[in-house]
Amino acid sequence: MRNIISVGLMEQKEYRVGKVMNPTDLNKVTHVEYKYLNSVDKSIECVRQHGGDKFTILHVQYPGEGEGTLNLVHPEFRSKLESTGLKRIIEDYHPRWISFHLGFAAEELESGGQFDNDVAKSKILERDEVKKRIIENIKYVKESYCGVAVLLENLDYNPPERSKGAYEYVTDPGFIKDVLNDTDTYLLLDLAHAEISAKNLGYKSAKDYIEKLPLDRVLEIHLAKPGERAGMPLDSHEEMTDTKLFEFVLNKTTNLKAVTLETFSSVGRQLDMIKKALRRNKRRILEDVVKPKYYFAINNFEHRKVFDEVNYVWEAIEKIGPYAKDYVSNKIQDLNSKLARPLDQIGEGAKIHKTSVIGENVTIEEGVEVGAYSVIADEVFIGKNTKIGEHVVIKNRVFIGEDCHFEENAVLKNNILIGNKVTVNSGGMIIDEVIIDDGATIGAFSRIKNKVYIGKETVTCHPWIEGSSIIGAYCDLRPGTYIRGNVILGDYVEFRSEAKNSIIMGGLKSDKRVIPGAAAHYGYLGDSIIGFGVNLGAGTKISNIKTDWTQISVNVDGWRFMTGYYKFGTIIGDLSSTGCNSVINPGSLIGKAAGVYALSALRGFIPNGSLVKVKQKQEMVKMKKITSDSLLSRADLVNRLLERRK
Repeated sequence: MRNIISVGLMEQKEYRVGKVMNPTDLNKVTHVEYKYLNSVDKSIECVRQHGGDKFTILHVQYPGEGEGTLNLVHPEFRSKLESTGLKRIIEDYHPRWISFHLGFAAEELESGGQFDNDVAKSKILERDEVKKRIIENIKYVKESYCGVAVLLENLDYNPPERSKGAYEYVTDPGFIKDVLNDTDTYLLLDLAHAEISAKNLGYKSAKDYIEKLPLDRVLEIHLAKPGERAGMPLDSHEEMTDTKLFEFVLNKTTNLKAVTLETFSSVGRQLDMIKKALRRNKRRILEDVVKPKYYFAINNFEHRKVFDEVNYVWEAIEKIGPYAKDYVSNKIQDLNSKLARPLDQIGEGAKIHKTSVIGENVTIEEGVEVGAYSVIADEVFIGKNTKIGEHVVIKNRVFIGEDCHFEENAVLKNNILIGNKVTVNSGGMIIDEVIIDDGATIGAFSRIKNKVYIGKETVTCHPWIEGSSIIGAYCDLRPGTYIRGNVILGDYVEFRSEAKNSIIMGGLKSDKRVIPGAAAHYGYLGDSIIGFGVNLGAGTKISNIKTDWTQISVNVDGWRFMTGYYKFGTIIGDLSSTGCNSVINPGSLIGKAAGVYALSALRGFIPNGSLVKVKQKQEMVKMKKITSDSLLSRADLVNRLLERRK
């Protein structure tokens, strides 16, 4: 998530004589940027008197009014910088950062070109020499003024006929990127400069030029509209008429911290334009963090179709049940082809106890053993070497693969498809469109019914599972599992909770280890989506209904999204975890790789990589000394109380 972006003003010349043209403008901003160092004390004092405390940014452009631009390429740059008193200013006013013009292709400059641009007075240096000097001087600044971030401002390219070559190399996006990378500094993006450079360098549009700049390093933006003279653009700081280019850049940057207005007419109106643009951009950013991709690696999820045509991530919750129902129904269609063969055969070597009942339309292959008092009837196929215990009931369209084992009192009825090497322990009940894949183990006294799929080698220990539900492969469903329907568990899930209308996407498997998706201790999971590799600590409760039964809203960074749901628990992103006995309130969103301390009562939005800490104050005091006399007196007190109750 992007932090709050400060909106501010470039200092006006009136500040230096204690005047403010419109004090209400200062009330609309949170920072002021100063570029005339010899008068910065007067300007800051004036701002404080008329607008209160604003945080300070220093744009180290002019040592003083009437003096030329401070040039990073000049051989005396360091001594000129020292003469400005910058160290003292930094110590007194603690600016958020300092910034410089990127530097020119010549050492000596003069101002006042035809288009108010700088003009070279000395020879044009080689590209590598310009880059070397800029890098060395910026490294010097960072070492000498440690603790203050440094930004470099892009220049406005003026062709040689107007600047005598002063702007060569330094406006090239590749040059700018190299300097920023080599000095580990940030970009101050001047949009008017970018527009001028784009036009004079022959780009199709300012957007084409800007996209080539290192926008991931933009920390501040200067805003103004370029003027025009003789059909050519110039940096005259005109009043903005729209914010289209600004909003284009906002969508491309991720680290922006400040926006500074460089025009001095209709300031209030332009500040309002900027704030509206930021608000629109914030909404767009927040729209991204309520989409599924912010929380989950969806492409790795077998059942990702549940997110098709989903705008907000919570909208997938209502699709869990219909998707699981269709998934199981499509799988169960295989039963038709498997039972299409003639079903009137008893294989060679099959052992059927004389007390068992074998009805019509039953095929039992060779090596099958059927224990006493079992009933098998109505379109049943039992594969080779399967063992069936006593009092087992298998009826009404059941297909069983090879090498399975059904212990006593197991029940399989009504459209059941069992893979190979499946074990159903004593008393297991499997009814009404259930598919159990190869190698799964169904624990004693399990109840599985009504459109359920159990994946390969999954182990269950007497759970209660209702459909429509999908249980992935290699899961471990521990004692106490209660799945109430409309649940999808991905592969490698450890589960021992109550769940309904929810997804746990599963664990993460590498060559060396498996990080399970875990709700391995008893808790509650309702109307929620949990990502890959998430661990829900013991006793984690996910609340899915508000106390007053009103519609649940999602609050993200001050914005409120109405979900339209009266039951909605949480969204938890991949690789996050909750501490023991956490309570997650309705409509909470937890990003990827986030953590929640034990005993937390969580609500709202938690960004990716955040840790929610809830600390109790713990106090230790010395216990009163316990003696035999004090214990006897306590016992007497208890006895007297008991006598009174009689």
